[in-house]
Amino acid sequence: MKKELESRLLDSCSRTVLDPSEQKVLSFALSRDGITQAQLDSFLSDWNIEKAPIFSVMLLAYATARREDLVLPPHVGPRLKGVLQFCRFQNLKKEAHFSKVAKALGLAGIPALILKGGAMKVYRPDFPRWMNDIDFLVPAADYERAVSIARDLGYGDPMVTDHSVDLRIPGSGEGLLDIHRQLELGTGKENALNEVLFHRAWKRKIFSADGLLPCPEDMVFIALVNFYKNLERRQTPESSATTFFDIRFLVESTPSFRWEIVRDNARLTGSGFQLALASRVVSAYLEDLIPEDLWLPAPGRERAYRNFIDAFFFHRDVLSTARDSFAETRVGASLKSDYNIFSRTWALVVKGIKPIVKMPVFMRLALRMRYKKMDL
Repeated sequence: MKKELESRLLDSCSRTVLDPSEQKVLSFALSRDGITQAQLDSFLSDWNIEKAPIFSVMLLAYATARREDLVLPPHVGPRLKGVLQFCRFQNLKKEAHFSKVAKALGLAGIPALILKGGAMKVYRPDFPRWMNDIDFLVPAADYERAVSIARDLGYGDPMVTDHSVDLRIPGSGEGLLDIHRQLELGTGKENALNEVLFHRAWKRKIFSADGLLPCPEDMVFIALVNFYKNLERRQTPESSATTFFDIRFLVESTPSFRWEIVRDNARLTGSGFQLALASRVVSAYLEDLIPEDLWLPAPGRERAYRNFIDAFFFHRDVLSTARDSFAETRVGASLKSDYNIFSRTWALVVKGIKPIVKMPVFMRLALRMRYKKMDL
């Protein structure tokens, strides 16, 4: 595999996660020594809080949290507090909706295993974060029944995929709950993980409902593969930003953290390359946290890793662009608002063509058409 291609990939990942100014404030927020007043003043000198996306504002809030010694300009301090209060209010609403559905599922004998940001709110209730929705996993055999129960409670306007259904209050346009039958890894082996996730999960009171919380090792695995997905699809930068804080907290707050569970999860699901790429990018900001053997493919798998890199570029620069264009059409918009035979059929069609678009020859051809001068 060409070294310059690997460097190009990693550089591209870094730019996708955060722009240079955001990388700077992230390094301040993650620093053991903390941000200094001089660093803060320098950063704010050419940063416009009114134009910054919400996750950039939250990064600065993380960097300055509980620092009474820092002096913030009059137009910055109240805005930081306002964003955090807004996030707290929005999250409380989503937590209430999760509790409502989880209680109904519990009465029907269906366990709800909370995932991603919602799970981290249980681990770190005082850590502010932006949550687009609350994801949770139910046993695959109970999936259709769980969706039906949620719809009977008034949730609708579903966005249907082959791994989950995203439900809203009809007409609100606000994402609330994402019910999963499995994780989304794109390997075809996702179901292999479900049993062990439920087996290792802890029973907890989650936002006033009985639920299941993944163990720290499973949380780190889920965070890394979800981080990879966000990189590949150029989506949810606010989730990508909090990944660094979540992983460090989970590893450092867990005595004798068991990295072998993370490795086993990757082997079970065929997501080793995803784990390697995500670990490399995360380790650029969190040194000496993730074992180096997670960064690289197993010996003898260099050719397969090359195909994986092609797939990454293909999904990021071809499929993601096509997805966004299709979503703007009338048909694409309808798939987000109606759970019917057409939306179910479309999910099956997408599932059926995935093996075709994953073929290395197809991907390289598409990439040549998209970027004639790209050296792949």
